[in-house]
Amino acid sequence: FQAVAQEKENNTIVSYKEFIQMVLENNESYQATRLDSQIAKEEVGISKKRPDPELELLYRENTEDHLRQGPGVEGEISWDLEFGGKRKSRIQYATKAFELAEMQLQDFEQNLRLEASIIYLEAIKDLKLYEVQKVSYESMKQIAKSDSIQHELGILTRVEALQSSVEAIMARNEMRQARTNWQNTLLQLQDFAGLNREEGRIVPDTTAKLLMKNLTLNELEASALENKSTVKAAILNKEQTEAEEKLIRAERRLDVNLIAGFEYNKASVTP
Repeated sequence: FQAVAQEKENNTIVSYKEFIQMVLENNESYQATRLDSQIAKEEVGISKKRPDPELELLYRENTEDHLRQGPGVEGEISWDLEFGGKRKSRIQYATKAFELAEMQLQDFEQNLRLEASIIYLEAIKDLKLYEVQKVSYESMKQIAKSDSIQHELGILTRVEALQSSVEAIMARNEMRQARTNWQNTLLQLQDFAGLNREEGRIVPDTTAKLLMKNLTLNELEASALENKSTVKAAILNKEQTEAEEKLIRAERRLDVNLIAGFEYNKASVTP
């Protein structure tokens, strides 16, 4: 294991929790989906606001002699009154859109965590296989040396010594292949975490214990049906469509616009 330890000297050991955090922070698609969810949440707050009154003021300076008027001020205040449940329909539509965006975000995150977990575990598995193959090769190499010495002493035949040598060569090739597989998995780990390969290589923490939970078949089926994203998405899409139809019907109803104005003119001092 000394050689394996030397290969890890320039590597950064990353725990499972740290790796998942890297993946979530550096995945552009996930961050974009998260932003969509935040925008949908803001839309809910906007939909709850009522139309504010609007005030317009106009100041004018009358300089024409024939008008015989001084400075003047005009003002107008207007307020839109909505009827037909428009505000309620907007709130319902925005709420359903937010719930759908939030569900899509959770589904994206779950799938991303799943893929990241598989790659993380693959890296641990490939490292363990490499370590096993290395120990096997070292053992076969020692056996081949021993058989070679025994052949020179006349204890073993040349065929028996050659067989041990061939087995050692096969073990070495298997070790090299296992090492290549491990290095390739580490590159995938690096890429999935969103890190540049020039920044240094990360390796999984092989000392961590994985949490195991025993579940019955009925529990797995119930959990799958409860958390199945496609079912939730279909329900939310249907509810959002219904809310959109209500909003369209409500927007067709007429509003009342209240307007009040005033005008003030100061008499001119010009003779």
